[in-house]
Amino acid sequence: MTGLDQSEPESSISALVARGLSKLNALVIALSNSADPAERSTATSHRARLKLWAGNLGAHRPSGTHSLEYRLRDAPSIRNHVITLLRGLCKSADEAQALTCLSTDHDSHSDAGTADSIDLELEEYFQEESGQDDSEIAAILDDIGHTIDCLLRLSITIRSPAPHAKFKSRVAVVERLEQWDVKHVREKFPTANDIISARLGRAIAWRRQYFKYREKHCARLAHGLDEETDTAQEDGSVGEWSTTVASSISERLKGQQVESASFVDESRSDTSQTSYAPSSADGTRSRVPPMPQESCDGPFECPFCRTIVSIESREEWKTHVFRDLEPYICLAEDCRTPEKHYSRRSDWMNHMKQEHWRAWQCPFECQTHSMRAEQFQEHIIGTHRDHPISRKVDSLEVLSGYVDLERAQGQCPLCAEVQIISDQHYISHIAEHLESLALFALPDLGMQED
Repeated sequence: MTGLDQSEPESSISALVARGLSKLNALVIALSNSADPAERSTATSHRARLKLWAGNLGAHRPSGTHSLEYRLRDAPSIRNHVITLLRGLCKSADEAQALTCLSTDHDSHSDAGTADSIDLELEEYFQEESGQDDSEIAAILDDIGHTIDCLLRLSITIRSPAPHAKFKSRVAVVERLEQWDVKHVREKFPTANDIISARLGRAIAWRRQYFKYREKHCARLAHGLDEETDTAQEDGSVGEWSTTVASSISERLKGQQVESASFVDESRSDTSQTSYAPSSADGTRSRVPPMPQESCDGPFECPFCRTIVSIESREEWKTHVFRDLEPYICLAEDCRTPEKHYSRRSDWMNHMKQEHWRAWQCPFECQTHSMRAEQFQEHIIGTHRDHPISRKVDSLEVLSGYVDLERAQGQCPLCAEVQIISDQHYISHIAEHLESLALFALPDLGMQED
């Protein structure tokens, strides 16, 4: 597609968004008297999802760093594709509304007279035409739904949330949150080392702040979408549409946003705002909450990280939630990167194997093995200092190092109730503890576990 003229109202993403929402709103009103209530429900759903897309990306904003126009300033091909989709949506909404009005006129015509004043064949003709109109409306609604799906899927490419590391570098953890979360860890694992308990509690507090940041950021992007918005009319003039009728965010979702917005009560622990982990070590294992009902309609907004995702299975949903939580943390007291969190078990285990389970054996036939790095260096320099290559300790470490999986064995450092017998046992057992603690940081949206 060739370049678009920025001066034309229809070439502006924000104007087309307002136009599309206005037309979908008019379509919903026109379908109020439809013989098929499912059509109005479908149109209402389409309007809601378009508004969700616009608010998630700031597509309704005409300018500013939070606008989609600004985000796509260096991606003209994607911008043009978005505009093409929005124009197609507006055209389809116009066609559906026209057919709805035509169908209503036919019904009025049929009801106006009796069999004495209208030819029966003409009545049958109107009924057949009305049926065709209903079929065409359904097809157009499907097209509109497909267009919105395309916009939502495209948003996954356009936008990605700020990485946890970048977020942590800019924000200091809230002290009172950290205190309550450390207390929760100690209540759940009273035998855990204080250093580890503090590390895990701090991680929970970080997650809470991350989700709060994502919620606030999404609210900033969507600001103004629920107010009366200017929209371009067919003649190029500017009109208004009211979101009291065109409101797209369901009351349930609005309630979720309000509930998660007030997740700190200075008079008590924050544990009451979370439903995915118990406050005491009662043996109950927490689970990832179920997928939102909106997932049945295609791409949807994750209620935690507030990004549009395309997820179709329970396993994909669990993977996404744990990517948001980054639940896996090193439990070694002397770890050089204690604040580093991992979203995948494999990355966490690679860290453990390379940093804490790695051992060395003497290459000079003295059968000394399973030494730590500092022990190996002291042994080589102290015992074999006369050997010509003993001074090349770094080279010897590379040649003599190996992963000693026996170091994974021992008493669980958290619950102290299980004797870990292998590295795989360590992965599965410790991971369950870490996942349970991480799930404790999820905002309570009133969703039941499954």
